Amino acid sequence: KHLEEGLWHLRQIYPIAELDVRTLAEEDWAEAWKQQYHLLRIGERIAIVPAWEEYNPEPGEAVIRLEPGMAFGTGLHPTTRLCLEALEKHLSPGCTVLDVGTGSGVLAIAAAKLGARSVLALDTDPVAVAAARENVLQNQVDERIVVRQGSLSGDVDNRWGAMPSSTDSVHYLPRTGLFDLIVINILAPVIIGLAPALAARIQVGGQLIAAGLIESQEKAVVRALQVEALQVVERAEEQSWICVVVRRG
Repeated sequence: KHLEEGLWHLRQIYPIAELDVRTLAEEDWAEAWKQQYHLLRIGERIAIVPAWEEYNPEPGEAVIRLEPGMAFGTGLHPTTRLCLEALEKHLSPGCTVLDVGTGSGVLAIAAAKLGARSVLALDTDPVAVAAARENVLQNQVDERIVVRQGSLSGDVDNRWGAMPSSTDSVHYLPRTGLFDLIVINILAPVIIGLAPALAARIQVGGQLIAAGLIESQEKAVVRALQVEALQVVERAEEQSWICVVVRRG
């Protein structure tokens, strides 16, 4: 009912066809989109390959085999591409990485493929966590990536020093709770709200890649990060989506 009312108001200013409502099972759309999803090359070295396609990698490529399922992060969205390009440029081999809002796990996997020593991937959505874990295994980087359900403000922090369970390994997590590089590709209000927690997890000299914001939100996000003594070192834009890289001085 609310959707119909909203469309009625929109029709007063712009012609919109009548609403057609039908019920689709989750597996219907989850499989249908695959017909339009093919090999993606991003940056200079990254290749995202659908898990169901055959592919012979080029020398030096960081190949990510992906089965996103219902989780965000196929590489098709500009924010994901911007983050991948920033990772390729700013990630130093042997560094530690935190991926907040990992979705399909594509950014965490890219970080491992680009040479990160250890990656902690967090998401509050159990569907995303399951998809990310499957993709991590598919890409054979499970010895360097830990995927957990949670957030910076949740109970994940308190379990870093705990014994590993059958699905989690704590061995690769920095005991200090600090990371050389953090990547977060979420909505701008979430980034603003997490700014203090994000800043508290960055090593001195470390960097944060933040995306998921549009131009009108950029100033507010940058201001929130600057309040935490994080300085902008790079900005990139694609289709009105913004990605900023900040450094802890």
